[in-house]
Amino acid sequence: DTVTVFTVFLLGRHLYGRPVGVLASALVAMAVIHIQLSHFYAVDTIMTTFAIISLFFMVKVARSGGLNNSLLAGIFLGFGLATKFSLLPLIFPFIVAHVIFAISASNIRLTLVFPGKEKLYKAISGLVLGGVLLLIVVFVTQPYAFLDWGHYLDDIRAQSDMVRRAVDLPYTRQYIDSTQY
Repeated sequence: DTVTVFTVFLLGRHLYGRPVGVLASALVAMAVIHIQLSHFYAVDTIMTTFAIISLFFMVKVARSGGLNNSLLAGIFLGFGLATKFSLLPLIFPFIVAHVIFAISASNIRLTLVFPGKEKLYKAISGLVLGGVLLLIVVFVTQPYAFLDWGHYLDDIRAQSDMVRRAVDLPYTRQYIDSTQY
């Protein structure tokens, strides 16, 4: 979890400067839910670490491209997705980061231009290779998602039913009549 705090600092510093990075990391370090989940070594803290690291590299892709940034974003996104399926929507920013790189005129100001062949090729190759690496990482770290796809989807549906209270489970009764966020 300390890695998450440090990565939030790096992300804030990269986007807005050192003071914002320090403030953001301090807020994450003092967040009650973050502390509680870290204390109980919940899977959410591990997923959050991979999500923040992948977002850091996605920002770098959007600003300056780079195959290494695409590959690292794909790797960490793959680790996060293997940790918890709910990270799946983060694939959309992965795609958008490459699109932004392809259609931006410079890495200083985001001015839209028609992408040149070289920049478009770099964006597409980064997206494809990063996506392939993402799938490889998920396959290596979560092979049953591929080997027994039906059972994997049933498990996800069961978790979804639990969260939506479609089924009554004793350990979720504590949330009845509580404020929904």
